[in-house]
Amino acid sequence: MAEIHPSVFVAPNVFVSGDVTVDEDSSLWPGASLRGDLAPIRIGKGSSIQDNTSLHVNPGFKLEVGDLVTVGHGAVLHGCKIGNHSVVGMNSTVLDGAEIGDCCLVAAGSVVKGGTKVPDYSLVAGNPAEIKSVRLKPFMNWVGALMYVAISSLYKQGATEFPPDELNKIVDSLKDKYPMPPE
Repeated sequence: MAEIHPSVFVAPNVFVSGDVTVDEDSSLWPGASLRGDLAPIRIGKGSSIQDNTSLHVNPGFKLEVGDLVTVGHGAVLHGCKIGNHSVVGMNSTVLDGAEIGDCCLVAAGSVVKGGTKVPDYSLVAGNPAEIKSVRLKPFMNWVGALMYVAISSLYKQGATEFPPDELNKIVDSLKDKYPMPPE
């Protein structure tokens, strides 16, 4: 049975079934599908599972998404592990047994083959995805994740417009709770 923290923003038409846990301050955007029917799915704190994403598992391949992770629109995560402070770009696919380290960026449209191990602070891109850099700075991943925590908190309050000054105040208030990872 799904366990979703009360602070999580869940948009209309999100589908969640099976053994799924979503931790505090995370967000599930329109059209997201999280099917923990064959193995567990765990979403960490402050992570954003964006529009039309598909998260699924196979027996023996649970899915773990760390804290402050951004999973872009249309991405597919299948029985893999995504480290803290990472970004999975739009329309990317990460397959069974792949492990993306902390503070990584999977470029939009990339396909990470099953069993691939990506070290921390790496940029991967292509089909099949290859490591392009291992010196990423985590600042943009971190700020982007905090921005989605801020936007989702306003959505939960019924807001439909997001003045930049208000968003920046919320982001600033989150920096103690979710400090920037080391470079």
